Amino acid sequence: MKFDLKGIKLSTITQSLAYKTIQGQNKAKPHPATERTIGKVQHDLHVENHVTPMAEHLWKSIRDPEFWKHIPECEERMMCAHCNEIESLEHILLECDRPWRRLIWEMAKSLWPKTPDHGPWKEPNLGIILGTNLLEFKDAKGKSAPGIKRLYKILITESAHLIWKLHWEAVIDRENEDIPDKETYNRLCQVLNQRLARDQSLTYKPMLQMWNPIIKDPQKLPSDWICEAGVLVGIGPFNNFRQHPL
Repeated sequence: MKFDLKGIKLSTITQSLAYKTIQGQNKAKPHPATERTIGKVQHDLHVENHVTPMAEHLWKSIRDPEFWKHIPECEERMMCAHCNEIESLEHILLECDRPWRRLIWEMAKSLWPKTPDHGPWKEPNLGIILGTNLLEFKDAKGKSAPGIKRLYKILITESAHLIWKLHWEAVIDRENEDIPDKETYNRLCQVLNQRLARDQSLTYKPMLQMWNPIIKDPQKLPSDWICEAGVLVGIGPFNNFRQHPL
């Protein structure tokens, strides 16, 4: 008679071997939703297992929308109340028909300088949002342009973060009511102006050069405006965006 014996003989096992065996058996498997999203990021960026620190708040949000089913009285949050689609990270940031999502991306795109050095605006996808630090930007002469890269990263990550915040404010705090366009406009202006003020406080000249193409009324400012109070981002007036949804 043959026996299919499995495991380890007690007479030969050591504490170290037992511990390693148990650790190997209990190794956690990635959640299916996380695996799917990582796959998209890898495909879009052609890299493996990389997340930028600035996108950490979004990375932490990658989870299966169906987890809402297990929270009493929150089951309906699994589906987008506006589009009736699964409430995934990609849907919230890039697909949802909520007005603030379209408006924020349109405003971000409008700020991108139209110069040969900056080149065309890169339309965001999930890989870009989570991995802006991996993108490469070159000026018109083909030289690496870290300032241009940093400006794009700020526009992308701040816009994505605000879309995420407004989405859950609407779902959780406002009973799925739409956030007014004027409020969305003001919120993004505030976020970007705060970011500009923070960079000014660093008094680091390359920061000034990076912001130069998108500040408001640059002709009214001294050439070295980094210590000037009240410098603002030059976003166009609200009415420029109101009638032009993406």
